[in-house]
Amino acid sequence: MVILASGCNQPTAPDYASLGLAEVSGTIRLDESPLANAHVIFEAPDESYSFGKTDSGGKYKLMFNSQQSGVLTGPKIVRIQLSSISEDSADEPSGGEGAGSEDLESAMATDSSELPRSYHRDSRLKATVAAGVQTINFDLKTDGSTTTATQ
Repeated sequence: MVILASGCNQPTAPDYASLGLAEVSGTIRLDESPLANAHVIFEAPDESYSFGKTDSGGKYKLMFNSQQSGVLTGPKIVRIQLSSISEDSADEPSGGEGAGSEDLESAMATDSSELPRSYHRDSRLKATVAAGVQTINFDLKTDGSTTTATQ
């Protein structure tokens, strides 16, 4: 009986492979210069999302949650902002894929970004994530005119 009981205490690892996550990375530029320390969110129509943060060269990689990289495939609204997304964490929003719009709305409500609202709260940025590994870049303009990604 002791042998059976000890097997029950082992944690079960999530089965990320069954989700078919795509690996997405890219570069974000503002007026032809790399945009550093920007939070990037790829939001699905069901309001789940993956997130990332740009480095000093404007490069980002999307994370499904704090342990797993990736994003679910399909059409996304992309939100990019410069301010802290979460009061709890300067590096990532709370929630990740599966988190709802309430988490995202509260994060955007604290936005003090210098980017146009058309890139974050009222985002018009769109991207379609395909299966596999891909690069999705954004060349933003301070007038808010960019609406699509380059892949």
